[in-house]
Amino acid sequence: MINTIVKAIVDAITEPMFAVFDAIASTISASIFYVVEAITSLMSGNRKS
Repeated sequence: MINTIVKAIVDAITEPMFAVFDAIASTISASIFYVVEAITSLMSGNRKS
């Protein structure tokens, strides 16, 4: 009985956290991608000139 309640509470807490971590992770990976793109474009721009 208590285990079911604890499991329900843990699920209720962890599920939104997983969603938040997922959002943060995708944001970070997108940011890294843009930074890498910017650096590579700068590097290639510098090489041309």
